[in-house]
Parts: sequence; structure tokens; C-alpha cells
Amino acid sequence: MTQEKLHGIVMEVNKKQYIILTDEGDFKKIKRTNEYVPQIGEKITVSTLDVPTKKQRIIYMPRIVALIAIIFLIVTAVTFFTARPTEASYAIMLKINPSVEVVVDSNLDVLEVHPLNQEAEQLLQTIGKDYTTLYDFSHQFIQQSIVSGFLNKNGNIASSIVSLNEKEIAFEQHLQDELASQVETESVQANIEIKELSKDAYDALKENVEQVNGWQKNGKEKKPKENPSTSKKTENNKAKEKDKHNSIDKKQKQNKDNPSNQRAIDKKDKNNKLNKNKPDQSKKSAKPNKEKRKNQEN
Repeated sequence: MTQEKLHGIVMEVNKKQYIILTDEGDFKKIKRTNEYVPQIGEKITVSTLDVPTKKQRIIYMPRIVALIAIIFLIVTAVTFFTARPTEASYAIMLKINPSVEVVVDSNLDVLEVHPLNQEAEQLLQTIGKDYTTLYDFSHQFIQQSIVSGFLNKNGNIASSIVSLNEKEIAFEQHLQDELASQVETESVQANIEIKELSKDAYDALKENVEQVNGWQKNGKEKKPKENPSTSKKTENNKAKEKDKHNSIDKKQKQNKDNPSNQRAIDKKDKNNKLNKNKPDQSKKSAKPNKEKRKNQEN
């Protein structure tokens, strides 16, 4: 390549290059060196070798495009995962006397906490926001309930769980164990009861949280305690009735197996019916004797 000289005035200076306006009226980009930095307005003479060709510019383009693409993908991925709203999967009601509703995602990370009565509003102010999971919150909820005097050694912790998106509730036993462990850590022996509910039943229960207490874990109503003496008497009566039926069934089976016994029983029943319909002879004979005694007296 033939080396030529370009004469022109410096119009712009950048970090890597500067631009001159040649005497022919063309704008040329000249590669800048650390040894010499021209001033704007300065008239200079440069070699054509210092002017980048199209081939040289194309060499750097793929790298730049690749870098831009990588940056775009990273920004898009971060935006997608951070901006995407977390889906609420379960709602858990916890009732000691303060009653709260805890909404969590599929990982049991807490999304929202709603107080359901005035005591809960006051208690939540002491807890703040220093929790991440359902178990973190329940631990602080129990701890503050003890400090505030809502939970004592003979207290109750009732809970209900509802699935908000028809996902299976598989953490009920784990929640039971966690609550038991937490009250044990605090040296409290509280009765813990957990129940799964449908969405409609759960919404109705939120309107009257006092109904939460008194559940059994399996969701069945508690049966009233029976008087021991009454229960024993009932069992004895049932046993006697059963023995009576068994005796009758046994006799009927024996008669069926022995036809002669059956005929004798039938004959006996027939005679009993005839005797029942026959007039009483003792009453008949009593009347003549009475008349004979009267005549003798006369």
C-alpha cells in the first residue's frame, strides 16, 4: 500500500481517535497515539496508513455484538426473575389469642401477614419484619405471645391450612412438629391442633376466628366424655341382648336339624292355643256347688 500524506484541520479529539477535515473537504478518522495528542483547530499532516480501513473496523464488530448480546441476556434474565410476581400457594391461620393469617408461596416463604383481631395488630408491631419462612414467623409469633402473656403452660395453638391454587398440602405434619418443637424450646406445654380446610370453609372461618379452637388434628369433632358407670351398664346390656339372640338362633338351628323336635314343639304350640280357647271348667263346676250349698242351708 502506497503511503500518502493527508493535510487537514483537527475538528474533534476522542480517546482513541481524532477527526480531521482534509484540504479536499473530506472527514477522516485518524488513530490516536499516546505520544501525540493534537488540539482542535490545529493544522496537521498525517499518513494515510493512520486511517483505519473498513477491514480493520469489521474485525472488532463480532466481539462488540457478542458482548452486547451477552449483556442483553443477563439484563433480561435478571429482570424476568426479579420482576415476576411470586404466586401465593397457601394461607395458614395461627390462633393463640392473637389470630393471624400468613400467606406463603410454594416454598413456604412468607408473602403477607394479616392480623385477624386487635391483639394480633398489637403483637405484630413487636415482631416487625425480621422473618423469611413460615417457621421463622411462627417461632417469633409464639415467642412474643409468651412474652405478652397470651400463651402459658396450659395454652392452645390452633391452626388451619388452605391451598390457594389446588396444590397438595404436604407440610401439615412438619408444621405440627415445628410448632411442638418451638413451644418445647420455650418450656411451654401447649395443645397444638391443625386442620386442613376448603377455600370456602376457610373464608367463612376468618369471619369468626373463635371457632378455630377445639379441633382435633384429623378434623373430626370431639365426642363428649361418657360416665364410666353408664358406659359399663350399656356394655352389659348389649352383651346380654347378644347372648339372648345367640340362644334363640341356636335353638332354631337345632330344631331345623332335628325334625322330631320341631314336630313336638309345633304340637305343644297347638295344644296351648286349644287350651286358651277352651272355657275354664273350674268356673263351671264352681257355680253348681254354690247352688247346692245354698239349698242345704235352707
